[in-house]
Amino acid sequence: MNRLNKYIHFISVFDNHFIYDISSERAIALSPELYDILRSRKDNIDSLRSVHPELYSSLSELGMIIDNNTDETEELIRRFKDFDSDPSKFDIILNPTLDCNLRCWYCYETHGRGTMMHPETISAVRHLIDSRLTDQRLKHLSLTFFGGEPLLGWRKVVMPLLEYATRRCGESNVVFTTGFTTNGVLLSESKYNELLALGLSGTPFQITFDGNRIFHNGSRIGEARIPTYDTIMNNVISGATMGFKMSLRFNYTPETLPSFIDVLSDLEALPENYRQNVTCNFQKVWQLGCQATREDAIKYVDLFNSAGFQASSDITYWRYVCYADRENQITINYNGDLFKCTAREFMPESREGILTDKGTLLTNERYSRRMALKYSNPVCRECNIFPLCGGRCSQHKIESPDMRSCMTGYNERDKENIIKGSLIYKVFNRLLPIEEIELIKK
Repeated sequence: MNRLNKYIHFISVFDNHFIYDISSERAIALSPELYDILRSRKDNIDSLRSVHPELYSSLSELGMIIDNNTDETEELIRRFKDFDSDPSKFDIILNPTLDCNLRCWYCYETHGRGTMMHPETISAVRHLIDSRLTDQRLKHLSLTFFGGEPLLGWRKVVMPLLEYATRRCGESNVVFTTGFTTNGVLLSESKYNELLALGLSGTPFQITFDGNRIFHNGSRIGEARIPTYDTIMNNVISGATMGFKMSLRFNYTPETLPSFIDVLSDLEALPENYRQNVTCNFQKVWQLGCQATREDAIKYVDLFNSAGFQASSDITYWRYVCYADRENQITINYNGDLFKCTAREFMPESREGILTDKGTLLTNERYSRRMALKYSNPVCRECNIFPLCGGRCSQHKIESPDMRSCMTGYNERDKENIIKGSLIYKVFNRLLPIEEIELIKK
């Protein structure tokens, strides 16, 4: 006996009829007649074999029809784990310092004044790189920089490690990439040129804007209260023109969201043939319990896309795989403490291990608990949108006292809208707000 995969959904949108397998993200468009035939037999799918053998065979080949004894949830988790533990990749996130040249009001970090990675820790990172390069399965090594403001450690930490990693990866025939999460104030053409000299063209920089010039200069400032908007904007345009990938995070509140029209106007100084080097992502400021709706942000996403930039928002209708959920990823603080998530303070009590002088990663019980919790929520395992949601990231799970409920707080209507929104984006390349999705007929 066979049955439909439990992650199959019947959806009608824009006068089109689909069956959508959210576990594989495959959608099949059907005529109204076939759609009705299939839907009427969804609880006795083997009866379709005699009515429409060709359709039955196609659905079976695509994994949409499975044996009754198949556990598709376990198969899905196996795929998740294979991705998480992929030995061909290893990602190191490094905090050269926890100090920062700005004092943004909403920053969750306690900045360590004067902190900088010591030569002993830099040496340990080199040993870690060397040890990973001995693994013949490794094809891609990534060393990215966080903080604090990582560019404060450009000369003492960043460049020495980049020079070492590019040379060693080249000798081992392993692809090497880097990237930076930075406020962008200390970027310059000379730094871009140093990266180009190492063959690191196309390096991505994640940089935040808090709105237009007025709003941004009111929040992203240093103790000297010197405006930063124009400096950062000029550095973004310069970097994009030189071929670097500028990933702009737009932190918005109800008050600041309309001001991003001015940010778009300033970005349009960038010639059109370089705009593909700029991506923009709208993220509401969570520290406020922000009342600005994500649906409002989509209107601005459309404007940026129309101008030739690649824009998105914090509305997502697909599974986001957090870097911290991957086994072959580690975050190393300036003092050698190990972490996974970078969206929390780097406190000693939260560390998940230490980096030894020899470059060995000694993880602790907190790390083991994180890895064990990733797919253990029984509510998630029974949920019909588990492939799209993934049950949130391991950081939320390790902090949660209750693993017996939906960690996202979704109700059945939310889940239905997420499924439809995912299909609409995949098939029609449209990102719709919830209010519009709710109006689309089933």
